[in-house]
Amino acid sequence: MAKKRTSRYKGQGKAARQRQQQRFWIGAGVLLALLVSGGAVFSLLSTVPEVSAERLEQEAHLGAEAPRVEVVKYGAYGCHACRAVHQSRIMERILENYGDQVRFTFRNVPIIHRNDPLAAEAAQCALDQGDGTFWAFHNGLYSISDSAYNDLRRGADYAALAAENGLDGAALEACLADNTHARTVDHWAEEGDRQRILGTPTFFVNGQRLNSAAQLESAVVAALNR
Repeated sequence: MAKKRTSRYKGQGKAARQRQQQRFWIGAGVLLALLVSGGAVFSLLSTVPEVSAERLEQEAHLGAEAPRVEVVKYGAYGCHACRAVHQSRIMERILENYGDQVRFTFRNVPIIHRNDPLAAEAAQCALDQGDGTFWAFHNGLYSISDSAYNDLRRGADYAALAAENGLDGAALEACLADNTHARTVDHWAEEGDRQRILGTPTFFVNGQRLNSAAQLESAVVAALNR
């Protein structure tokens, strides 16, 4: 759990507090003047690029192109349970045994850790480089330690992780700097809301919600036998 930050001005004298108040009101006045004069700076800073409907719906898949069984996992990169399921290799085993009939899709719902939204955006930037690069980056995010994940706070941090996993780190960092997939992340977060995803991981097998990952393989086998 993140500790509550203490004020950098705590314990300083009255004069210091007055200087801080003066700086605040001067800054507020400058900002107000900019807004009144047209708000160009505010508009520039708040601009988020539009994303085509086709790209919003684009996903990376593993397994069969024309599957009999669809497995969808809603997860977050800062989720301990998601990482445990990933590292258990249960989905890898299912694909090894039934990969010609099963397709796996990961959908990101960044609801667990403060770094999840930026990690989700970085994963979308990885997808821009190809399905294979998405999965390489996805696996890299789930392979690092909790402390390493806590340190992923800047575009450069994700670029370094991307490069370690065979991606173009500079391209990924530029993608993040441009907020290229902020709307894409919002799109899938909204999809999670529509599906009433309250915790991660949550699995669906052919649209049927599972209560736990322990049911995953048996649910896949049952769906194949229908």
